[in-house]
Amino acid sequence: MLRIAFLTVAVLLVQGTWALAGVTGSLNGTVLQEQTHAPVAQAKVTASSASQTSSTNTDNGGHFGFVSLVPDTYTVTVDKEGTIETFVQRGVTVLADQVQSLTIVAKPAIKTLATVTTRASTDLVKPGTTANVYSVNPAAQARSAVLGGGGGANQGYSAIAALPGAYIPPGQAGWFQVVNIRGGDYDQVGYEFDGV
Repeated sequence: MLRIAFLTVAVLLVQGTWALAGVTGSLNGTVLQEQTHAPVAQAKVTASSASQTSSTNTDNGGHFGFVSLVPDTYTVTVDKEGTIETFVQRGVTVLADQVQSLTIVAKPAIKTLATVTTRASTDLVKPGTTANVYSVNPAAQARSAVLGGGGGANQGYSAIAALPGAYIPPGQAGWFQVVNIRGGDYDQVGYEFDGV
């Protein structure tokens, strides 16, 4: 009897604790392409919350895993430049001693084939000019004479007709032709509020 009591006390002292409770949880999953359902290798996966942020990359099979996450609600972000669009899933809850699994289906990235930059030979709208002021120099007037604004085919009215918002009704001749600016006559007062 004494031997059993001694053995029981020894076991209790050596044990230390009766049960070990986990304080972290796990998150794992797979990243697939939307159209082919092929795995996305080497995509960056980030799990972020108020208490922790952790990142990893997917393996060749598209699998990822976070072994030790603090219990919280996470936002999972997946990105691989040039392959898939950035994917964001909010509200992924990780609990202690639990494994949360996700299957993420990401859309393919839009590919840029070429970039073309164009610029007009003259700027009608000048950078840094706050008012709607358009300048027509002699060279611009000569180039716009072929437009034939108004009745004078090679007069300044052609250049005025080339400006945004200006209209010269056809069938006029000579000087003092009618010019409509933004739907109104040239002598009407126009107001501009916040660029409109």
